[in-house]
Amino acid sequence: MVSEVKKTEKTMNKKRRLLVFIFFIFLSSLFWILIKLSDKYTVPFDFTISIIDVPVDKWITETNNHTIRVIVTATGFELLQNNYLKTNRRMLNVSLITVPYRKQAKNNYYISTQNFIDQMAGNLGIAESAIHVDETEIFFNLEGQLSVDIPVIVRTDISFKQQYFQYGSTKVEPEFVKVFGAASVLDTLKAVYTEEIKLKNAFASFSEIVKLDLNQSVFAAELQEVKVDIYIERFTESSVNIPIITPAYSNMKLFPETVKVNYMVAMKDFDQINPNSFTVYADTAGLASKVRYLPLKILNMPQNIKISRFDPEKVEYLIQQ
Repeated sequence: MVSEVKKTEKTMNKKRRLLVFIFFIFLSSLFWILIKLSDKYTVPFDFTISIIDVPVDKWITETNNHTIRVIVTATGFELLQNNYLKTNRRMLNVSLITVPYRKQAKNNYYISTQNFIDQMAGNLGIAESAIHVDETEIFFNLEGQLSVDIPVIVRTDISFKQQYFQYGSTKVEPEFVKVFGAASVLDTLKAVYTEEIKLKNAFASFSEIVKLDLNQSVFAAELQEVKVDIYIERFTESSVNIPIITPAYSNMKLFPETVKVNYMVAMKDFDQINPNSFTVYADTAGLASKVRYLPLKILNMPQNIKISRFDPEKVEYLIQQ
């Protein structure tokens, strides 16, 4: 029994010594790695430069993206982060609004990489002095574009609260925008659309700045947004009885001679509507085929009125000799 206990203790001591040995090996390796990561190294990085904010009357005939080789001197910690953990930081948008560009030839321009080294250093989280770029310029072709004024169409998806409707047409300002692009594109471009305006159970007028839905890869626009007004009013139903007009040259008698016009009108316009506001006539286009009934059509009506129905919709007629 005693020998077995001693044997067990001996085995446990061996395990403890092994664990301590492994721990010190791990600790030593960790210290070695930390020391190495604290050292400075010089390594190359590929940086992707995207040219943005091109003037609307011009376009870059080749790709907007350029890759340049950047030599970075930094600690192992910084390099580890930028090489494996934060690769998105090696992409930079260079705006032609903030970075000056110069003309070299007819349509050939260039920007100096010195103008955005500070931005690259900021992206990488290192000092500007730790970066060296062999390429001093980035070249690109910039050509003029044709322009044309295109109408703006407002896209809507509106449902109204009961008894509420749109009052008048949708107003957009400006009604036309100047767009720039290749002739092959502008020849087929009929309109520029806004982003869709979605309203549910609408009962109040809408007046806001709305963005244009632009395909920037195909054409550019002078404006990015427009002002849109959609007027909404409460409507009510009403009706009037009015005489039906017949051709002045014919001896035609209609049965009946009056029609009841049912319509929806904005509450604010209710008192302005009377029988003289409408003109309804019998359409005689089918007389040659001797139709029995003539359909009724509206000739004149107030603006912003919605006709619900005629009662009747057709009338009989008699041509007197």
